[in-house]
Amino acid sequence: MANCTTSNKRTVRASLHLAAAPSSSVVQLYTDDEVCRGPSVVAVDGDLLLIRMVVPFKGRRTMKYHHNFFVFKASPEWPWLNPSRGEDTGIIKRGKEFVAARHAHDPDKGLVEFHWRTDAVFSFDGFICWVDYHRGILLCDVCNSDPELRFLRFPGIETWRCGDRALPTRYRTVSICRGRMKFVDVDNGRFRSTKRDENGSTESNDIRSTERDDNEYTESNGDECSINTWTLKMPQYEWEVDSVLQLGELWSHRKYRDSPLPRTVPTFPIVNMMEPNILHFIVKGPGFYDKAWMVTIDTKKKSLGP
Repeated sequence: MANCTTSNKRTVRASLHLAAAPSSSVVQLYTDDEVCRGPSVVAVDGDLLLIRMVVPFKGRRTMKYHHNFFVFKASPEWPWLNPSRGEDTGIIKRGKEFVAARHAHDPDKGLVEFHWRTDAVFSFDGFICWVDYHRGILLCDVCNSDPELRFLRFPGIETWRCGDRALPTRYRTVSICRGRMKFVDVDNGRFRSTKRDENGSTESNDIRSTERDDNEYTESNGDECSINTWTLKMPQYEWEVDSVLQLGELWSHRKYRDSPLPRTVPTFPIVNMMEPNILHFIVKGPGFYDKAWMVTIDTKKKSLGP
């Protein structure tokens, strides 16, 4: 058990219950402070976990409540908990030290016409990486005495220019598997690249022109939606295509045909941490209260996993 204090000077304690995969490990926080939003682990590097917890602050509106960040060392011999501050914060280890860094951005500056929204934060190859699934990845080697900032665009997509951000985490993810970065894009047409005119502009009506609802795909048009995976080639920092799996191919496989699974678009992709060709998804029927399944897909064999 490790402890420190919240921004309201109240005690908070943390403990960790470790379990072997595929079981879930559990981080538990105990506090005598009020909690506005449930704690969540927002970044991990080695045995360090960055935990966020929102606590109320007297005299402020809910949207102005303090976001408390805590660095928790998950060590059975000597656990400890230290406070940190800032939205869009990542963490990276360097020997016995660590750096927790915040991506501070101004919506009116920086990326000019593009508004950045951080969907995920993680560390990779000495960099802290901030991900916007409509843009790409910002990388910064924060441990360097002269930090370098890079931008890595996602492959096969155009920058999303529509005012409605929708929910890109439903169809995209970036993850580290065996030390390599992987990008997964479930292309159902919603965020597909659009054609540009000679001036380089896009028509707003074209942005969703290829979009179908997730339950409108059938075996006759399943090839219009695909699960695409890339791996980042190092040290060139270039994306290489790993696989392209059409939904029609998946649905026609014997395991899928013999299962009760609906013919709908797989969503919320997760990359298996040990097997780069294994992905996990949620598959749900078209109705709001329909049953949902977590499925495993082997992109190499183009079939359901074990």
